[in-house]
Amino acid sequence: MLLKSTELLFSIFFMSNKLLKLIIYILNTPLYWVSSCMPTNSNIWIFGAWFGEKYADNSKYLFEYVNQSHSEIRAIWFSTNKNVIRFLNQKGYEAYYTYSWRGYYLGAIAKFVFLSSAFTDVNQYVCSTKRTTIIQLWHGTPLKKIHFDDKFNTFLNPTGINHIIKSIKEWIFPFLGRDYDYMVSSSELVSNCYHSAFRINKKKILLTGYPRNDVFFNKINNGDKPSIVYMPTHRNEGEFNVTSFFSNHLESINDKLSQQDITLYIKLHYYHLNNCNIKNLSNIIYINDKAIDQDIYTIINNFDILITDYSSIYFDYLLSNKPIIFAPFDLEEYTRKDRELYFNYNDVTAGPKCQNWDEVIVELIKFISGVDDYKKERQIINNRFNTFQDGNNSKRVVEFIKQQI
Repeated sequence: MLLKSTELLFSIFFMSNKLLKLIIYILNTPLYWVSSCMPTNSNIWIFGAWFGEKYADNSKYLFEYVNQSHSEIRAIWFSTNKNVIRFLNQKGYEAYYTYSWRGYYLGAIAKFVFLSSAFTDVNQYVCSTKRTTIIQLWHGTPLKKIHFDDKFNTFLNPTGINHIIKSIKEWIFPFLGRDYDYMVSSSELVSNCYHSAFRINKKKILLTGYPRNDVFFNKINNGDKPSIVYMPTHRNEGEFNVTSFFSNHLESINDKLSQQDITLYIKLHYYHLNNCNIKNLSNIIYINDKAIDQDIYTIINNFDILITDYSSIYFDYLLSNKPIIFAPFDLEEYTRKDRELYFNYNDVTAGPKCQNWDEVIVELIKFISGVDDYKKERQIINNRFNTFQDGNNSKRVVEFIKQQI
């Protein structure tokens, strides 16, 4: 009886949520058509990231570069997070609530819009008209299959009646079916993935490198003690509690790290922030979003070693030429149930592959003692996935857009 009541409540909530979304779409459709007729300003550039909730990723670094190097451009950040808006305003940047009157007006007259995740990074109702140029910066080189290539994604790849419903919705509400005008890529190999995943013409994929990766060419001052960061990728879009891979072993891992005087930092994917129950120990520290202003790239270059499984961050970290330890504890199950991979895992991962935390600790000690047998392999893979290794990625993106003007 209780189970049936719970299912009924969930169904009511789901239906009411869909009804609310439909009402919002209907109310915004006239605004979409009005904004389609408004003249655009080539010097107004709109930026957003992570569904409007965060100030991070490629959009952030391009936004700051434009503000610092191109005073002729009015760079504006859109967000649904008022803390982000307050933070940026205090730094002297122009930022507005996405669905404020400024969010609608400036979004309607901006010529260029930059995203890192989806159209909901900004005001999709007025920023997605055909006279606006949309540049998708994305959020990392894909190891995992994404978008239309991801067969597990039933929302993007509907079949039967669901496919018909999706097509009708995009016809009635054109802001739901808008394609990107350009994408930014780090190499030809990556461009091929985007071409397939987003069904975008390869001529529209800009080989510039990712703006966020410019941080790897900034000077840093590492501390005396080695610092390690563990960054597992998300599972099932955040539905699976990824902390199970290490939470049961925290005390043991901490003891071994303490014996070696090693500090391990743990940073979970954005999708897992709400189901994290990690406690800090003497040599294990959990990094929350607030401590790093929602952006791991503010400190990523300070770490001496990266530990990860299938996170695309390791492609970026290759630019640091520092060791990477891979922990694909569930590789077979992950690729069978969660995401397929674009590449053979062993062919593109330059570093030891560990099956448990005992093996990870052994490899950590080797690297810290100066034993690094993967330098040449890292550089080979780095060259395959990062064409540009000069810290000028943001500059290249802006130069391309300026040429369009």
